[in-house]
Amino acid sequence: MSRVEKFGKKRQREHDTTQSLGADIEASAEIAAASAELNGWSAGEGELPPRRDVYPSHRFKVTYWFYRVLIFLFIMLAAGLLMWGKKRYGL
Repeated sequence: MSRVEKFGKKRQREHDTTQSLGADIEASAEIAAASAELNGWSAGEGELPPRRDVYPSHRFKVTYWFYRVLIFLFIMLAAGLLMWGKKRYGL
């Protein structure tokens, strides 16, 4: 679907917009239903699913990897300090 078909012409006359207001509402409902079907959702009662369901957050994955990297860096710091202490003081 082209931009013109989806949003209309850039400059429309005022009487065209008032006459086509009902048609625009119907067209937007059709576009929403078609979009829902393309995304694998059933239109149901004309409503789309919540954005949270369509685009899930990656917050938990990022948090998981952040803590894993933090623990890894702490272990590397402890190992580095132990090696440095052994080399410096000969333990």
